[in-house]
Amino acid sequence: MAKVVSIEMVEDEDVYDIGVEECHNYFANGIVVHNCMSVSRVLSGFTAAEANKLRKAAGKKIKKLMASIRERFVSGAKARIDAGEITQQEVETIWRQIETFAGYGFCLQWDTIVETKDGYRMLSELKIGDQVRTPSCLGGEFANVSAIWDQGEKEVYEVTLESGKSINCTIDHKFLCGDGEIRPLKEILEGEHTIACEEQPCCSHNSGEGKCTLKR
Repeated sequence: MAKVVSIEMVEDEDVYDIGVEECHNYFANGIVVHNCMSVSRVLSGFTAAEANKLRKAAGKKIKKLMASIRERFVSGAKARIDAGEITQQEVETIWRQIETFAGYGFCLQWDTIVETKDGYRMLSELKIGDQVRTPSCLGGEFANVSAIWDQGEKEVYEVTLESGKSINCTIDHKFLCGDGEIRPLKEILEGEHTIACEEQPCCSHNSGEGKCTLKR
């Protein structure tokens, strides 16, 4: 964990969002980041196309379509409910969170560095099927990229940690905080919240100040 020391708005940049199989946390610029669309895939067995459909429906607030997707989401989770892995109430709570946040797009800047099984790559270079590293709390293993969304240009913010690491993301991107809560950037306070990260530099292109200098 490292304390957030500054959050500064920067110019608009191309941003990307990815879905990761079997988990919804992965490392980017050495910082643990969150992607909620994987929840629907792991919990309810959604395909990448169905998860993308959910994201778009939530973003455009298409009530009729969201209602039909909710039925698919709940029925898809029935096996886990029957197995005692999760309760019906918890499934409903997760669905409400998806309804609230799915449409925002938890995006990272195009040149964010992600560790894959074949080395470090920029987010814009990833392909479906690439394997990205997950935190040790999830086994510290590599998980497949199941979906990639080019979200175009959006307003981004540079988040800098006391360790020197930094990451550029949209205001709604979510991070794992020191108290165990997952918060969007707009709810994270400078000098107060800590977010999960790794100790070592994010890649061989990391400068002495902790910022990745790899460019397109």
